[in-house]
Amino acid sequence: MINFFKALFRKPDSDRFMDRIRITVRTEDAGMIEEYSRACSILQEKVSIVGMQPDAVQNETPGTAAGENVDGNIRCYEYAPRRKAMDGNQLLEAAYSLLGRDLDYVIVSNTLDDFPLIGADCLEDAVIYSAKRCGSVKGIADEGKALCGKLLRLSGYCKSDVTVNLMEQLPGAELELVQESYIMHRNRIREIPVYHAVDMAYHFTGQKKMVFVVPIFMAVGGVERNTIEIMRALQDQYEFCVITMERHAKGQGSLNHQLKGLCVANYDLRELVEFDDYFDSFRRLREMYHPEVVWLCNNSPWLEANMLSFREIFQEQTIVAQDVYDTKYGWIEYYNTEGMHRVDKYIAVNEKIKTVFMDTYGLAEQDIRVIYSAIDDGRIRAVMAKSWNREQLCEKYGLDPGKKHIALIGRMTEQKDPIRYLNMIRQVSPKHDEIEFLLVGDGTLSEQVDQYRMEHDLMQCVKRITFVESTPELFQVLDGLVLTSVYEGLAIVSIEAMCIGVPVLSTDTGDLKLFLDQTEGGHIIDASMSDAENFELWYDRMETYKKNAGQHGTEILDFFSAVNIAKQYHALFEE
Repeated sequence: MINFFKALFRKPDSDRFMDRIRITVRTEDAGMIEEYSRACSILQEKVSIVGMQPDAVQNETPGTAAGENVDGNIRCYEYAPRRKAMDGNQLLEAAYSLLGRDLDYVIVSNTLDDFPLIGADCLEDAVIYSAKRCGSVKGIADEGKALCGKLLRLSGYCKSDVTVNLMEQLPGAELELVQESYIMHRNRIREIPVYHAVDMAYHFTGQKKMVFVVPIFMAVGGVERNTIEIMRALQDQYEFCVITMERHAKGQGSLNHQLKGLCVANYDLRELVEFDDYFDSFRRLREMYHPEVVWLCNNSPWLEANMLSFREIFQEQTIVAQDVYDTKYGWIEYYNTEGMHRVDKYIAVNEKIKTVFMDTYGLAEQDIRVIYSAIDDGRIRAVMAKSWNREQLCEKYGLDPGKKHIALIGRMTEQKDPIRYLNMIRQVSPKHDEIEFLLVGDGTLSEQVDQYRMEHDLMQCVKRITFVESTPELFQVLDGLVLTSVYEGLAIVSIEAMCIGVPVLSTDTGDLKLFLDQTEGGHIIDASMSDAENFELWYDRMETYKKNAGQHGTEILDFFSAVNIAKQYHALFEE
């Protein structure tokens, strides 16, 4: 199988590779051309954007865009959107991917759906095609040609759930996905174009210091929300470029839309290139943007396996690692490697992690900073200042206004252990028909969660909500929050609950116990008793917990505010 994949790649032929591309955009919208040109300016002479009227006729040279100087060193592509065109960053990422491989076309999907579903209002909005080899959008399905395209699932700055089916848009097309992202004819498999390193002459010339933000992905989660809040709070001091390491899964969602205006660019690297191309890509991006700080706000298997090489690429930059969110599980298991000991500074998201960093892994105390997660305190303050109609909110979320509401909020993953929550409900719900339990979130365990609800007759007393845009708003009708996580740094949702005065029942993870002991606003599960017994103790004192939590809400809100937490990041980056 490995040899088969190797055979798909063409042997390098540097003498023939054209390292410049031109994208002719057929549109009457001058603003669109300006946006695309501005977004791609970082690639300077390597990529040119040309505007053309949609009905304009091509020049006399077959297969080339109108107005082109045919010198044999430019690959020509066309883009002819009809309804909702891709945004500037999506076009930049598409151009970046096209620069490295001589692809016949790319399809940019605005959603995380799997092939053959494409996130777009129409197929023309999604396809950038070779003027010479495809000739048109429909030309990508030409059975007489052995073409190779690439599917790029790039969640844009404008959220959308609209999709089209590639096979339905191209009736009779025999297209299939090869090696996760390459699109070929089933009966005319061609070689995947080899990757070429392209030298970049242009350097970013912003007025502020550049920070590379390198998460595993920008999924819908606490780590990602914290990252966005810090970027928002520090955007006056720094420029940011976000580079994700792994493909997003649809069940995880994406927060890419919240990056608009916060970063000069974001690159979903795994969609654009292969793992073997990462070393060159990071070198290229380093030369393009010249960062002073590389902030590893979450980690990835590739990075852990190649940390020494990554350090070599960024030997002149300060690397700040913030990838550990528990003392036993996750990336902390790699902290005995030389690569992780070559990092400059470490952020511990709670005191327990700092202690393990020093006592178990021998990291110097002066290189560690304890910085808690930040919250969007402005959004929480706005929600708290508003007068809410309980019945209307219950109607919005499909809840019974005559009952109390207790929820687990988080991704449906093994870390959050939603099955443990459901098992607890199965034991206590017969005694508490006044409670409507909620399970809020989506993820890899969603099917298992739904199966458990069905098997144990919990469909009526446990309501599933896959996504909530504003958890502070939902908290207005919640009487309690339950967390059954196996590990946490300090869950954002628990901080929000403490700020709003919602009592918390949680496993003993991170530093949550420290804050609940201080505010007396909740209960940490005693492992010597059953979860059901812990629930009853917590539930009996719920009104007291709620009163105590409310008295400390403003204090907690100020402590975890983005402004306060961002000051600590700023001080660390400046070191």
